[in-house]
Amino acid sequence: MTRAGLRHIMSTAIPLSAPEEVFYVVQTTGQFGRRAHRVSSVLFETRFHASAKLGRLRAENPGREYDIWSSTTYVEPSTWSYPVMLANGTMVLSDASESREVEL
Repeated sequence: MTRAGLRHIMSTAIPLSAPEEVFYVVQTTGQFGRRAHRVSSVLFETRFHASAKLGRLRAENPGREYDIWSSTTYVEPSTWSYPVMLANGTMVLSDASESREVEL
């Protein structure tokens, strides 16, 4: 589905809010003694979905270091800079997330 199609579906559906706590996969990109990480997935409402993504990334990229991180926001309504996949598979996009390229 195209991004425009996804936006159309989201605009015609009942407005959704992102969860306060999310899980996501990060890749360690730094060298020993340096902390450098990059987000390697959309944000997930459930640890289960993040774990599934982690397994796929590790299988596709042996030798790279991935892990699951979590984050909580105290801003209401919850907003994130990346798309958030809810437990039912629905994507919640924010204004900032529309310009980011992420792999599901």
